Amino acid sequence: MMSISQVRRRSRRLPVVAVTAAVAALALNACSSPSVGSNAVSDEITIADHAIPQSLDPMSSASYETTQLTFLWGGYLTNYADGKDSGSPQLARSVTASPDGLTWTVKLRSGLKFSDGSALTSKDVVASLDRILSTPNVAGDNFIGPVMSSIKKVTAPDGHTVSLAMSRPYPGLPAALSTPEMVILPASGIAKGDSFWKHPVSAGRFKLDTLDTTNGKFTLSANPNYYDTAPRRIKKINFVAVTDAATRLAQLKSGQVDYADNIPGNLLSQVKSPLTLDTAKWNGGQMGLSVNFNDPVAGDKRVRQAISLAVNRQQIAASALGGERVGRPLYGIPWNQDNDSPNAKATKRDIGAAKAKLKGTKCENGCTIPLVTVTDSAWQVPLVAQVVQQQLKAIGIRLEIENTPFTQVGDRLKQGDWGLFTRWIGYYENTRTYLGGYIYGDPTSGNNANFWGTLPTTPDMPGLKALSDRLKTASSSAAPGLVEKINEEYAKELPSIPLTTLSYVGVSRFPGNVIHSVGASYLVLP
Repeated sequence: MMSISQVRRRSRRLPVVAVTAAVAALALNACSSPSVGSNAVSDEITIADHAIPQSLDPMSSASYETTQLTFLWGGYLTNYADGKDSGSPQLARSVTASPDGLTWTVKLRSGLKFSDGSALTSKDVVASLDRILSTPNVAGDNFIGPVMSSIKKVTAPDGHTVSLAMSRPYPGLPAALSTPEMVILPASGIAKGDSFWKHPVSAGRFKLDTLDTTNGKFTLSANPNYYDTAPRRIKKINFVAVTDAATRLAQLKSGQVDYADNIPGNLLSQVKSPLTLDTAKWNGGQMGLSVNFNDPVAGDKRVRQAISLAVNRQQIAASALGGERVGRPLYGIPWNQDNDSPNAKATKRDIGAAKAKLKGTKCENGCTIPLVTVTDSAWQVPLVAQVVQQQLKAIGIRLEIENTPFTQVGDRLKQGDWGLFTRWIGYYENTRTYLGGYIYGDPTSGNNANFWGTLPTTPDMPGLKALSDRLKTASSSAAPGLVEKINEEYAKELPSIPLTTLSYVGVSRFPGNVIHSVGASYLVLP
């Protein structure tokens, strides 16, 4: 079962907005629209985020809004990007592994500077990585645990070289170095502790100019000391928190903002040309039902299998998420982590087969299962819970939805008197190394809390563990076959019930070549 810290860092916090389509329509129609038709790009843009960052330190907050800001002002050794560019050099000139994979060498570009003009050397990289390594229980962190538990020591042989000694090979290290927590900070700033985060400095594309952390207003400008000296088309960013989704969309239409993030599915019908929809799949992103295996009802795999047969995933995607651009039906482990499959084979809803599975269980003649659902995080969560609740009535299962605030869900799950938990998850590191460690939770072998929300994997599935270990270092050609076998093994116990994939949704006044999101938090800007 997840601890409160695991729950906090497991899910990127996306506050839910309960707005009806009718109210949204009124809000949008009340706005003037001429400025929407003019999508000429100036050198200044305004981004409306959905929440006020609770911290600017990505090691203190795994929230979406913190991550989005960090990716703007933070400098990284490697690039966060799609496909073959993932993990390509940024501040690093090269990142190479020894033949046995137990030593990685990072060569820095020459002449690197932080945004305040001070020199960036290998000493700062060591301090930045040591800051993470020294964080209590970092090996058990759901996001960076797999890579950090693989690093034994970080040293600086000279001012432009960093050496990482590994406890085991981690082929995905270059991509892992681009994830939010890996931001490179000045050693002198780290030494200041909390005071540094009042106005942090790094070596990213932009620098923080003004910060109003109380109201969630920030201004950023192009970093004149960025290693890439090519002129930036966007020179200034106004970052504002607008917590109501209908208001964000209305401000976008009126021209008050240029980009509105995290727009829920029930407002997507209001997105009309020339506004453009920006959907970015979460790496490994999915909605599903985690299981309390100590619960006498949900702990019975026959009940889990019946639920899986009785849900209509296409309907969930259409009615709860706003269509398959936001979430597609998911029938198994969605690897590769791009959600591109090969997924488990699609199965149609089969009420007869579901009822047959319930014979001899506590649900044969009807039952009630407590479903813990977070109300103030990802907007998709309560909507999906409501649709599933209606669907399971067809087999006599009554889901008793227990709405729980995000800050309380960890303590609530530890109490143990629940059956299912509406789970959402996505991450940034898109490597098979990470995936293999996430499919099966086994801290003794360097794996984290598994993808399905329990630690370690319950019930014990040695076959699944062996396959997930093989996936860590599998070649691209071997991975699809392994994924198919993993899904076959997974279906034997169904340790969690997958429902749909999960994507980030934003709306812009400009086309995608001007601004778009990668991996749900990294904004690509000209």
